[in-house]
Amino acid sequence: MGLPGRARAALPGLQLVSLGGATEASIWSIAYPISAVGKDWRSIPYGQPLRNQQMHVLNEAMMPCPNWVPGQIYIAGIGLARGYWRDEAKTRGQFVSHPQSGERLYRT
Repeated sequence: MGLPGRARAALPGLQLVSLGGATEASIWSIAYPISAVGKDWRSIPYGQPLRNQQMHVLNEAMMPCPNWVPGQIYIAGIGLARGYWRDEAKTRGQFVSHPQSGERLYRT
């Protein structure tokens, strides 16, 4: 029995939610309610973006990747930091604008 099952056994009625994200984007950007864990699952799914945030999986040309194709995760939305304190070079490297939409993104 994995951690979700052990937690529910100890606390019946427990609602588990997996959260993820980056400090640069309000820390929590994505959530997945864990209702049941399939025996064949290798991990908990990453989840869906929280309100006012977006997650993009893009290839090297900054185009969306199909679900089965690996890519780089980018976070967008009102929760993005302005950049790194007194580190313009790092800010330029991680906070980018999408070349087509102009949307501000954080490269995770």
